[in-house]
Amino acid sequence: MKKRNPFIASILSLITPGLGNLYNSQINNFFLFFVTINVFTWLGTINVFTYLVFAFLGLILWLFSIIQSFLEAKKIKEISLNKTKKFYLYLIPIIVFGISNHFATSDPKIATYNLPASSMLPTLQVGDHLVVKRNYYLENKINRGDLVIFKTKNEVDFIKRVIGFPGDTVQMKRGKLILNGKIIEQELDGKLKDINNGNEVSYDRYIEKLTEEKSYSVLNINDSQMSDNTAEFLVPAGHYFMLGDNRDNSLDSRVLDKVGFVPLENILHKVHFIYWSKFDKSRIGIFPK
Repeated sequence: MKKRNPFIASILSLITPGLGNLYNSQINNFFLFFVTINVFTWLGTINVFTYLVFAFLGLILWLFSIIQSFLEAKKIKEISLNKTKKFYLYLIPIIVFGISNHFATSDPKIATYNLPASSMLPTLQVGDHLVVKRNYYLENKINRGDLVIFKTKNEVDFIKRVIGFPGDTVQMKRGKLILNGKIIEQELDGKLKDINNGNEVSYDRYIEKLTEEKSYSVLNINDSQMSDNTAEFLVPAGHYFMLGDNRDNSLDSRVLDKVGFVPLENILHKVHFIYWSKFDKSRIGIFPK
């Protein structure tokens, strides 16, 4: 007969959900926490939504199992040390839980990024922290206007907007986007001020209508910047043309030796939503379009 140490119980439940309950000889509670949290882990692999829901529920339940095992251990005055107190029996749940988590999280559905630069203003701002659908384009088609994360020639992750498809022609003339010979419609939508290299910059903000279904905001300082007038680009087979929404301050496919045309296999993730913003908390929870 022996008392239970509440701190040992809580530490065991911290290592593996429900293990503290096994230490307390509460077998039903052990299976409840252990099995449920493992199930939540696997349900979270279905898609981004289930990941967020079951990751949250799993963490809450795990925390509850730690607190519950601590409180229950304090109540126990003495307990019979039966077969469940064999040391090796504690290793089995730890190993099973570790293996289960390894396989469930070996190919996570989401990843997180933060914005260090202003090339995607006004859609994405410096200090925005993003949840992205990881490896989304391995199984899904690319749509014109998608916000994507891709690898550059130098293996750097960039966030830009998909503008040109294989076989398209893309050109900028006096700050206007020309796609397959057609000027893409823009409607003036006010002004925006930003700090660039310590200097305040004033932009014109436009709503650009790329397709019938896809419109978004872009910025322009004036129509005489170097990137406002380009040669006509012909997008090669298997490649895509990317532009930043901040048209006069974006390193994108217009710069062939740095970014250029992006091969399909380099297009990885799709931007999903903003889960945190360092400078503007009103942006939290926004799904950028």
